Amino acid sequence: MDTEVPQSYFNLQRRLEQMRNDPRADFALSTKDWYRLCGKVGMSDAQQHMSALELFHTWGEVLPLRGPYALQEDIVLQPAQLAGVLSKVITANSQCAANSRDGLLRHANLPSIWADFDARFHPGFLQLIHDSELGYPLRLEGAGDLEATLIPSMLESSSAEADALLEQLRARHPELTEDARLTFKLSSFPRRFAAQLHAKLRRIAVIGGWWQNGCIVNSRLQESDAPALGRVSWDAEPTTI
Repeated sequence: MDTEVPQSYFNLQRRLEQMRNDPRADFALSTKDWYRLCGKVGMSDAQQHMSALELFHTWGEVLPLRGPYALQEDIVLQPAQLAGVLSKVITANSQCAANSRDGLLRHANLPSIWADFDARFHPGFLQLIHDSELGYPLRLEGAGDLEATLIPSMLESSSAEADALLEQLRARHPELTEDARLTFKLSSFPRRFAAQLHAKLRRIAVIGGWWQNGCIVNSRLQESDAPALGRVSWDAEPTTI
């Protein structure tokens, strides 16, 4: 059934276009400012304000930028500008690639990485990376929150450093022997599978033991137990894990 779009929505669309064309316009509006703007174009209640936000988000006109704990804090007026935000950490540019060196985005560095944007937006940018599964927050066993995000696409392609780390761990526990080696053949390899596998293994992965196609894992049931060391890798072709 056809539904007529209220005139106030077209008024809001025109007002947003005017704001985007103004070089002095803000990068984003707070939720309170969004409500105020909706009221000025003829939307009388909070339900209309939220419905307009959902619709304009669907149209690609704006993007709600969530803060930590799923709190919606700001509404980005030009979502295309977020490509520049993400390119500061996910990039082939050698200077910017240093921001996620070894595949790790260190949260303490966010003020300098996104210095061109007000600090109030930084938590929302980080949440956007997590929500879009471009990166995963690191919380490892026994270490808690590491205040870092794993960016799988920025990991090194070589496993040399990770393999050297595995040898160091083995040298500390000469009593350990290789008990099993498993190979799984997959009928398909979805595009996001490797990144998701990194995410699932991150709680037992050895810090610094990642590369694009695998990681070193180290797990124990109790602190007094000998570790269970392993090397998890997937074929780059890719059909095997």
